[in-house]
Amino acid sequence: MFNPNYCEALVKKEQGQGLQNKGTMILMVGSVLVVLVTLIAVLLGLYPLLLVSIGLGFGTWYLSNNQRIEYEYIFSDDDFTITKIIAEGKRKPLIEVSMKQVTAFGKLSEAAPCGDQITLVLACRAEDEDAYYMDVTHPEYHEVRIVFTPTERCLQFCSDHLPRILRFHYQMEPMEY
Repeated sequence: MFNPNYCEALVKKEQGQGLQNKGTMILMVGSVLVVLVTLIAVLLGLYPLLLVSIGLGFGTWYLSNNQRIEYEYIFSDDDFTITKIIAEGKRKPLIEVSMKQVTAFGKLSEAAPCGDQITLVLACRAEDEDAYYMDVTHPEYHEVRIVFTPTERCLQFCSDHLPRILRFHYQMEPMEY
């Protein structure tokens, strides 16, 4: 059932070159350390040192696993909620705003520079050219700029629920069956 007052999107954060190298380095350094500590423990007969090796292996797995990040956007009535999902399991709410409090909206490439007093919430893919921004007056954080990557359905929802003074209009392409 299609509800025009609800929209949900899940966006996987594609890692930029720097983050890919970081994940690879974590795995390489962690693996080398596990092998070295295990060899030292076995060769020198320091078998309690194997517990350190197990700890290093777990730490390597944990750090590399936490590199997988997704963002969930939920538009419900006039509320917009962003949740950060780490390793497909741990959910961390980032921000919840009212669409009535939006002061500016559009493509990030067309946005005015962000000032020092503005809180920046990044909830998009790395180096994304399709990113949009939303400037909001938030009761707790005051002036906030949200950078996110909406789907077509999310853009249609924004078009329908943003204040009319912003004059943002988005028309979805008709779907072919």
